[in-house]
Amino acid sequence: MRVFEPLLSRNALTVCLLTTAVFVTAGFAPFFTPLALAADDPDQSVVVVEEEVVEEEVVVDADAAPRPVAVFTFSGWQELIDDLNFVGDVSDSPGLGSSIEGLMALSTGGQGLVGLRRDQPWGVTVSIVNNEPDILAFVPLKDLDRFFKALAGMIGPVPQDENGVYELEVPGQVLFAKQEGEWAFLAARPESLENLPEDPALLVASLTKKYDVAFAVNMQSVPDEFRMVALTQIRLGLEQGMTREKGESDEAFQARVEAASKQVAEIEKALTQIDQLTVGWSINREDRKAYVDVMATAVAGTEMAGEFADIAEGTTSFAGFESPDATVSTVCTGPIAASDREQLPGMLSSSREQLDTMFQSSDAFSDPQVKELTRKFVDKLFAALEKMMDTDKFDGGMAVFGKGPFTIIAGGAVSDSAAFETLVEDTLKDVNEEYPNYEGYRRNVAEYKDLRFHTINVPALPDPEMLETAQEVFGEKIDITIAIGEKRVFFGVGPDAIDRIKHVVDLSAEAGEVAIPPLRMRAKMAPLMGVLGSLARRAGKQMEGEIGKLGGALPGGRGSADEDGAEEFADNDGDQLGGDGPRGLDLGPLGPMPLPSKLPDLSQLFVDMKPGKDNVELTLMPISNGVRYSIVADEELLKLISAAASLATQAAMNAGPGAGPFGPGGGGLPQ
Repeated sequence: MRVFEPLLSRNALTVCLLTTAVFVTAGFAPFFTPLALAADDPDQSVVVVEEEVVEEEVVVDADAAPRPVAVFTFSGWQELIDDLNFVGDVSDSPGLGSSIEGLMALSTGGQGLVGLRRDQPWGVTVSIVNNEPDILAFVPLKDLDRFFKALAGMIGPVPQDENGVYELEVPGQVLFAKQEGEWAFLAARPESLENLPEDPALLVASLTKKYDVAFAVNMQSVPDEFRMVALTQIRLGLEQGMTREKGESDEAFQARVEAASKQVAEIEKALTQIDQLTVGWSINREDRKAYVDVMATAVAGTEMAGEFADIAEGTTSFAGFESPDATVSTVCTGPIAASDREQLPGMLSSSREQLDTMFQSSDAFSDPQVKELTRKFVDKLFAALEKMMDTDKFDGGMAVFGKGPFTIIAGGAVSDSAAFETLVEDTLKDVNEEYPNYEGYRRNVAEYKDLRFHTINVPALPDPEMLETAQEVFGEKIDITIAIGEKRVFFGVGPDAIDRIKHVVDLSAEAGEVAIPPLRMRAKMAPLMGVLGSLARRAGKQMEGEIGKLGGALPGGRGSADEDGAEEFADNDGDQLGGDGPRGLDLGPLGPMPLPSKLPDLSQLFVDMKPGKDNVELTLMPISNGVRYSIVADEELLKLISAAASLATQAAMNAGPGAGPFGPGGGGLPQ
């Protein structure tokens, strides 16, 4: 749930702030470590698109009360087939949708989906009746009887009672169906087929007119007791996880407990004050782009509605981050309410403790001096960030340049740049006290306009794997840059950070104040593919090792818990962890969850992409009583759909035969 806090809180702007804090600390922490190795070796040395504020809320079943708890729909069979054919064409798998049509024809003796109105939506609604879920599906079939007869070769005859209700036996349960006008309805209980809507397309009209596929949850239709049960389970889960970690200080543990309490409070507020959550996906075949919207609206007059209202379009002085040369760019701007500024010290304190704990517990930073330097730096960085946020507006951004190695820069407006000068001076003082022979820190290496540049060279990293990753991303020589001006600060890591900061400063000055959404992120995926693919391969190998260790640690497991656990675990001879049958974790009635002996090569997801058709953009925009995250992806990104499907198939094959709830030993779906 923590992931969605930016969506559910007016503190969305703090995402930019805390991301910058992690970025800066992650850059400095490796710098401290090599000092222990180098202490005695001083020689080791703008594109702007105006957005329209959408005031329309997606309303499901506006004419009926109460609204269903959830609705899933896609806009029609023909639209689905056309979209799949388009995805197949751009991913070198032509006829992807047509192949599904062929399978349907094969299953029905050449008749296909007889009586189907191909331009009408399909849907599923979930309501709560007598404290139990009531699920109703609808399909635009003109003649259900004819359709069942076409499927008789597969499912056999389907009996119909005197009320026109069909009884359809499927593995593990019985479903009920009924024809009503030109619509076929399907339910798990015959009672659900009473009082059917005359035109169920109206239930989903507000979704299907915008999206090819959509899902909406009406939170206020969920009974209070259901929400309280969910909240109780979440609270219990968090409380059970509140055990002190090894080496965790009293202050850090208390901060984590307080953060968990605040998290529960935020979840409770979301469960009680959110009106609707909506996810919609569509493909525009004419402009060859895919669109995804994630929206949240609040009940009018609630605290959350007021928080959403604070998220508004504004202007930025840092439009230069959206340089045409940037591989990735982010700009974030907006007002900071007085109440947020009051809460900021506590929020930053909690985040500081969590970040400090993360670095202090890392095996990569085992030197006590390094840990102490990192702790001091984190404390001073967050003190500077607190002063940075002592204003009525947040304005800043981040950008990635290059095709590998990359240069990453971040920066923004500050109310007190002196705090960052103090950060630099104190850090230098701390380093000199511990490592007096280190000469990799250089002050005032350059000046540009009001900016003064300081650099730090990271001479080495003690962890070979960390060093390899850092050099792959940032190059052989890893430099950190800090630029401090009168009312602005920039940080950079990479081979040409100084020049890139100057570039962003010039573009920003040329653009002036630019109207912009509260948050906008853009990325060109092609330049990232090589490095991401390499990192994905490395991550895949690490995950295989962890799976092997898991196999050896579980009761009855055959795997080895050593560093080469994946290889020891990869015999795939059908032995299940803890017993006979398919290898996997026993999930009771759901059967074994497969533990694959070898993960698919994740780098296959990062296929070759054509420059110029590889763009993706994420935007946060206000809507009536809520917010909307929108993602727009160029056609090259659609290749990932086919790649992901191939990986899923490969993973299933690697898991071995019979794995899953419907394999031998599996129990099917829960009754």
